[in-house]
This record gives sequence, structure tokens and C-alpha cells, in this order.
Amino acid sequence: MKKLPIGIQTFRKIIEENFLYIDKTQEIYNLITGDSQYHLLTRPRRFGKSLLISTLQELFAGNKQLFEGLWIHDKIDWQPHPVIHIDFSTLNYKTPDRLEETLDRMMLKIADTYGVTLDPKHYYNEKFRELIEKLSEQRQVVILIDEYDKPIIDKISDQSLALANRDALREFYSVIKASDRHITFAFITGVSKFSKVSVFSGLNNLRDITLIDRLVASIEANDIDTFFSTLQSIIASIPYNITIPDREAYYHTIIYLILKLIGIDIQAEIQTNQGRIDAIIQTDSHNYIMEFKMGTAEEALRQIKEKQYHHPFQTSPNPTILIGAGFDPQARNISAYLTESL
Repeated sequence: MKKLPIGIQTFRKIIEENFLYIDKTQEIYNLITGDSQYHLLTRPRRFGKSLLISTLQELFAGNKQLFEGLWIHDKIDWQPHPVIHIDFSTLNYKTPDRLEETLDRMMLKIADTYGVTLDPKHYYNEKFRELIEKLSEQRQVVILIDEYDKPIIDKISDQSLALANRDALREFYSVIKASDRHITFAFITGVSKFSKVSVFSGLNNLRDITLIDRLVASIEANDIDTFFSTLQSIIASIPYNITIPDREAYYHTIIYLILKLIGIDIQAEIQTNQGRIDAIIQTDSHNYIMEFKMGTAEEALRQIKEKQYHHPFQTSPNPTILIGAGFDPQARNISAYLTESL
């Protein structure tokens, strides 16, 4: 039996020392081959973010031998890319000047690793830009940033220092957008989700995969509570002055678009011989029949059963779950939901 990799955050060490590794490389493949170029993942510490960064670093370095026996082993070309890896948990950020000096030295160290010379007169953010441009002469660059927000979070009790560190980081991160044509992939992790305006100024195509991951994982695991709490969180973030709080179709459209855009198999307005189903979601393991009501969840669930919306799925090998969801125009959100398994 393989040993458990307790506290180990280095992919190479897990593989080479024969620790247990749960193969997530198919999900990593979907991430690196998807439409988005820039990704942000925010989760609490000790949730595997650093291990994911380490895995991506070995993958983009072309270290195919480490992935032998894993799903991705024969799926990519394994041509190495220059990788700029920055782990803010290892940096000195006691003052803004110290943070800038540390980043400056890190750019020089990475440049030296690849045999690249940077202009010593450039500031830390200018060195970052120069490093990206020169490394891209070899091949497009991969940028991996772990704990992007640590210099802010750790100094949050000292507001002036936290804001000064934020400004220094904003100058640094703004280089990514300006260097877009030199970058093939960027992955950024952190604990908190600061607004893109406050930290990632100009990086408006940064894809936040945190909620996406939670929605997809919850529906695939038949975790209806997490699924709906995540939807409620997203709907709650919509500014009140652009909502249509008393229209059922508004909420129906929002939910449909969210789920459709993140790749969940959802169909809307499906006609039967008894009426029209608001939405159907089908996963590898379950069928979900959903009815939305500007009213109570009880009314929505009752309609599914009275109209026998579940009958077309009687021959399906997968279990069918009925879901009734009610909307509250005062709360401008999903007020409640009920489920029934068949």
C-alpha cells in the first residue's frame, strides 16, 4: 500500500517517492486546453492549490516521465515551455520596498536559470515584462503564481501597509495583460478574491474557476445543497439596479446561462404531452428535472408531479431527481428548493 502524502505539496516528490496520488490530470488537461488563457483559483490554505501549481510546473517543463501511468501521459506533446513560478509564501513583504526588492531578485534568479540577462536599471515590474519577452523567444511563457494575495492578507491589520503592498502587486500583475502575446497560460491561486479592479487591473479576461469548480463538482456528486447555495451566491452578487426581481423568466435565464456557459448539460423549455419542463440537467449518474416558480418551492415540485414531467425518464438507467425552486422578489434570489428522488 502506498504512503499518504500528508503535508507534501510537491508533485515530483509524491511520484518519485511512491506516495499515493489521486489522478486529476484529465481535469488539468481540460484546464490547459480550454478557451481561457488566464485562471484564478481561490480556496483556503491546505486545499491542494500548491500541489496543483507544482503539477502544472512539471507538466509545462515537459517532464513526461513523472506522469507515466496517469491519464494525461499520452495526451499532450510534452514540448517544454519556459515557466515563471512565483510563490508569495516564500517572499519577504514586511514593507512595500522589501516586497519590490524581493520580486526584483526573483526575476533575476529566474532569468539566470534560463540564461537570460535583464537590465539591472529596470524596476521590478519592468524586469518581469522583460523576462517574459525574452523567455518567449524560446517558446510562449507559462506563468504560475501561488498565494498571490499573501502580502495583503498577512498585513490586513495594518491597513496602510496592506494597501501599499496591494499597489505594488497591482503594478506587478499589470505586466501580465501587457505581455499577452508572449503568454500561453497563466494560473494564479490565493485565499481571497479581491476585485479585479483593485489587484488585477486590466486583466479583464481572468477566469475565476472557483465557483465554476464548485458548481460542476456539486452537481456531478449529487450535492444539491452545495449546488443551490453556490447559485444563490452568484445571483446575490448581481447589482440590484439591473435585476428584474418580479419576473420568473429573469431567474430562469440567469440560471440557464450560468450552467450552460460552464459546460453543464442543461436543456430549457422542454415540451411534453402534459406541459413544458423549465429545465433538465443530465449527468453521467443522474437526471434532474427542475421547475421554477415565482412563489414557493412546494408549488414548483407539485407541478412536476401533477404534470408527470418525470415520465419520459422512466426507462433511464439513472436515478431521476425532481427539484422545485421558488424565487422571492423581495430577496431577489432563490428563496427555497425541495427535492424528491424517484
